[in-house]
Amino acid sequence: ITRAIEMIAPDSTNAITINLTKGTFAPSITGENFPIIMISNVNLIGQGENQTILNPEGTGQGLNLYNIHNVSITHLSIIEGMGFEVGWEYPEFWGGGFSITTSHNIHLSNIVLHDNFAPMGAGISILGTTQIELKYLEIYNNISSEGAAGITVIYSEIIIDHSIVHSNQGDIHGGILIYNEMQDDPNYENIPKNIIITNSDIYDNESDLHNINNWYW
Repeated sequence: ITRAIEMIAPDSTNAITINLTKGTFAPSITGENFPIIMISNVNLIGQGENQTILNPEGTGQGLNLYNIHNVSITHLSIIEGMGFEVGWEYPEFWGGGFSITTSHNIHLSNIVLHDNFAPMGAGISILGTTQIELKYLEIYNNISSEGAAGITVIYSEIIIDHSIVHSNQGDIHGGILIYNEMQDDPNYENIPKNIIITNSDIYDNESDLHNINNWYW
């Protein structure tokens, strides 16, 4: 996958689609290196959530989207991704399945994320990102030591639709953490903070500190 991304040169008028085959992409199986670093104007399409599986085997994150735009990722699963504890200086290393930082116009759909680990957002970590849509996602059995284990959203604009977030375990937060107050970091004050969650189920998420599914402030 990384090699395919390196070989293309998409732009805003010529987005490129990478169609993934069926099978598991993992260091021990295909020699894939993780995280896979995405670039702008790319569509990454698998053959189905049970057919195309990205498995970093704990060596790194699944997919990393940093300061990019116009990306669509669909029809695949990410398991055993690993984020790292590096503090606020390097938020692009937070997420386990996905890490999405200071990006724009990102669409994730028909994706399953399970058994990932990260300090912040074991399933998905999102910071400083606008126009991101999560649709038809299932996020479960992820573990986090700080931010929510399912989805952590900080200073971002997001739509979550027709998705299921369940059975995630966090030390501090359980299913979804949404933090959009600007008192901590004025660098993100111009980012829209619209949050829309529709037609979604969020249940059976747990945390040691806040035994709840959602945490907003």
